[in-house]
Amino acid sequence: MSSAENTTPSPTLCIRLLTIFFRLTGHVVAKYPGIVIAVVMVFTIVFSVQVPMTKMKDDFVNGYTLKGVRSLTEVQAYQKFNHGHYPIVLFILAAAKDGGSMMRLSHLNATVDIIDDVGSEFAVKNKSFDSICESLCDINEPVPAVRFRLTVSTRLMTNLSFDKHEIHHPLIIFQRLQTHSMKHHIGIFISSTRNAICRCALHYDCIETELNFQNGYMINYQGADSILDISYPVSRIVGRQVDLSANLFGVDTYDDYEMQTNNASSNIKDLKLILLQFRAQRPSEWNVDDVMEWERKVSHHYLFKYNNPYIKPMVYSFVFAQDEIARTGRTMFPYIAIGLLVISVFSLVTVYISATYTNQWSVHKIVYAITAGVCPLLATSTALGLIFCLGVRFSSILCMTPFLTLAIGVDDSYLLINAWLRISRRQNELAVKTSLEERIVDMFIDVGPSMTITSVTNVVAFAIGAFTPIDEIRILCVATSLSISFAFLYTITLYAAVMTLCASREIINEKTSANDRALANQRNQKLAVIEGFLNGYCDWLSNGYTSIFMLLILCPYWYLSITGAMTAQARLSIDRLFLEGSPMLEVNHARQKYVLPSYTCVTIYVNRAGDLFNKTRIARIKQMVNEFEQLPDCNGAQFSHFWIRDYENYLKFTSEEFDEDTNDSDADSSAFSTESIRQFIEWPEYKYWQGFMRFDETTSRMKSFLITVAYHGEHLADWTERLNILKRWRSIVDRYQDLEATVYEDEALYSEQIDHFLPITIQTSLVTFLCMAIVCFVFMPNFFTLFVAVGAITSIFIGVFGFVTHWGVDVDSFSMAALIMSIGLSVDFPAHITYHYHRSGYDSSLSTSKERIKQCLIAIGFPLLQCSGSTVLFVLCLAFIPCYMSAVSFHTHTHYCILFTLPRADKDSAVRLTLGETEMTLIFIQVFIKTITLVMSLGIIHALIVVPVFLCTLTNIHKRYSTWQNFSVIFFWNDQLIFYSFVSQTKRKDYRNHRLINVHDFQQKMIKSKEIGKEADVAFRKCSSADVSINAIQTIV
Repeated sequence: MSSAENTTPSPTLCIRLLTIFFRLTGHVVAKYPGIVIAVVMVFTIVFSVQVPMTKMKDDFVNGYTLKGVRSLTEVQAYQKFNHGHYPIVLFILAAAKDGGSMMRLSHLNATVDIIDDVGSEFAVKNKSFDSICESLCDINEPVPAVRFRLTVSTRLMTNLSFDKHEIHHPLIIFQRLQTHSMKHHIGIFISSTRNAICRCALHYDCIETELNFQNGYMINYQGADSILDISYPVSRIVGRQVDLSANLFGVDTYDDYEMQTNNASSNIKDLKLILLQFRAQRPSEWNVDDVMEWERKVSHHYLFKYNNPYIKPMVYSFVFAQDEIARTGRTMFPYIAIGLLVISVFSLVTVYISATYTNQWSVHKIVYAITAGVCPLLATSTALGLIFCLGVRFSSILCMTPFLTLAIGVDDSYLLINAWLRISRRQNELAVKTSLEERIVDMFIDVGPSMTITSVTNVVAFAIGAFTPIDEIRILCVATSLSISFAFLYTITLYAAVMTLCASREIINEKTSANDRALANQRNQKLAVIEGFLNGYCDWLSNGYTSIFMLLILCPYWYLSITGAMTAQARLSIDRLFLEGSPMLEVNHARQKYVLPSYTCVTIYVNRAGDLFNKTRIARIKQMVNEFEQLPDCNGAQFSHFWIRDYENYLKFTSEEFDEDTNDSDADSSAFSTESIRQFIEWPEYKYWQGFMRFDETTSRMKSFLITVAYHGEHLADWTERLNILKRWRSIVDRYQDLEATVYEDEALYSEQIDHFLPITIQTSLVTFLCMAIVCFVFMPNFFTLFVAVGAITSIFIGVFGFVTHWGVDVDSFSMAALIMSIGLSVDFPAHITYHYHRSGYDSSLSTSKERIKQCLIAIGFPLLQCSGSTVLFVLCLAFIPCYMSAVSFHTHTHYCILFTLPRADKDSAVRLTLGETEMTLIFIQVFIKTITLVMSLGIIHALIVVPVFLCTLTNIHKRYSTWQNFSVIFFWNDQLIFYSFVSQTKRKDYRNHRLINVHDFQQKMIKSKEIGKEADVAFRKCSSADVSINAIQTIV
């Protein structure tokens, strides 16, 4: 054994174990390909059948929420107040079809008809909405009031007849507003017979109004202005203030002069949007499926069947959001087939190029190309079926798993194909005929460790993502990690078995074409051209000036990347997130333009009502509410819903019923008593307060209640501003711990994440980097190789992070997952090239950096081009999904909601309109497209240019530095060469070894050293070993 071989590093234990594993795998696959295929397919079928049998289900509340955030505690308080579940909530937004004002009688009539129809139609188990709404039946009360006031004015001016529903609704309005007070009362007398007079006589204190109708025509009217004063934002209906701002949006008002000039009955000049809400407790006869059936009936009717010439209703319900999620997922599945077709065509073209280059093209290569894309999909279906069997729910984001697995898993197939071509070419050139089994084993040993390191890094990267505190991202990462693992196993079993069957035919065909001289000459000419280009390219890579040039290029790249990363912002938005044509786009537009700037509401839960007889406690509650109302942008106390204020007015009214001899103390003692409060909420005009209170079933005392306060401002449409005001709300309730007060704002679950995205992304990225470094060290225990690999991974990641920010991507849960994923993907490129470079050190015939990098590019260069090209082409197929984001510079975001905050809510005043789940998959698609495109582009540049340059540079520096550590003095004595070596002072040791060798032999060695370009000096020689002199000389030359 030569001394050169002695100094050559040996493979690590990990590599030796992998070699043993892949040798055994190769033997099994080559001997029993049919059995391997059968076993894998049975395993696939057993688990894959679970996928179509599993129903897609998303978690609206917790799926995209960070664990441990304060908003989760606030949600728990919200659920506790609502008996542990969410109420029935459905919203209809009515806008004019012609884009004009809704303040037209025809449009208001159509809107009121919707209120009637939703209340009486769409029954489930013989129960309509009107029969279950209880205290919330009047929640849309302002809309028919406005319509009635406009109707009266119109009919007075034209003396036109009233339709049936136009007579019916004003009676209902007044009936709902009647009181039981002794002096302040409304008395109603209704006589409604065919062809007779219908009379509504209303008495409120000294105000008396008569509306007389006969045969549908008004015959008398007086005093309506005192009864119905419809002004925006607050109206007076029968002496009681009614807030219109929660139902009417996009309002433009008259001033006093314009009202007189136009003889207007209301100050509302223009009205763009009317919001109707339908809220109720779920009746005991209904289960969850019944609620879904009712919501689906209403939603489908007004979205797809309703046809009115005047208005266009926009509907939102929980079920509708779920249906949109399912539609989004179904929209993605056809693109899997398109992606598979693209991958197959790309694989076929690239395999044809490489096979033609090595003169090994055959029809069987078509099978190689197609099977390369099929195996990852089979692995995905098996992995999904397995996790579904284990109880993991089928989240809509899992629709991304086939795309991720196919984009990543196809790479290993390319490595096997190119390894097979190289081995076959080498054996043909050497005229060595080996068995099929030996070739398969050699193929596995050649690329098996390289496949393993990239598969392990990808699996680890997604496994780390499984520890992120977001359920949906965790599910995606678990599924993808398992799918990539299966894709690796399927490649070395199923795909290798298919290759074995096809290769057996190819080996037979080799015998018939072995003597084809013309093809051999043609191939040699092609090889000469490619060989010349490769030699020139490797000369450039190994040149010292190239490294300087590369640093000059990388410095501005790193600068732009770092500045982009530093300017990254955690931001949420809901623009351009949906499938093109989705009804949610209209809802979102209405929300952005009209709702958020006008009415944003916070719900304050007082979870410990305590002793309400205690005036100090009442004062504390009032003080807390006052602090909320003193915040900037508050709409004012008249827009807050605080039951104590109405209750105190009620107490003033009822106190007048006491006789003059009654002591004040008796009245005071009954104030805030359970009996008094229950009497208060039984009055029709105060009945809606029942939805704001909860009583203890044991003691019958009030245990908790809610308060709502409204805010306005254009800035409240921005998520950062919403987070800021949320923090101010929380700071207020934190000062009232004795009340156990909590705030609830429906979007708090998502806006609160803004402060956590960047820290979590940085922490998770650092952990991922550490894991990637450990994996690389296990396979490549060399400092310089590890340094280049980790440095390249860092450079790619920083580039992806920085440039994706420049591309318009903000930091959120999806971009966070995509960035973590990009770390795993970025490992593939430097890992392949650094591993092959490291392994080339085992070969003593490769003595220079140029030779080593050339061998690496021959082995891995073309497969890397295949991997990056196929992945980019595949993910670009997703850009054709018909959403706005596919056509413009996309914005990426997390789970979002529409917030319609309305004052009289059963469960809370912040009415949730969740948009997030519908767009979640689409958001991740676009983040995925951008991230993959950048990772592949930067990865291939680093793999084929940056990493080779620095590997060569560090190798050259290392040799130069390490050889000057030791010096040897050579001199002659009696025709004998005396070799004297010593170690420099930096070693802190002094080795003196001398050995006699023949001068002629030494001269021959010096001639050889000059031939290979090494410097020869008789007096001083650079040595790379401190061993005995003869070994030092042999190492040099």
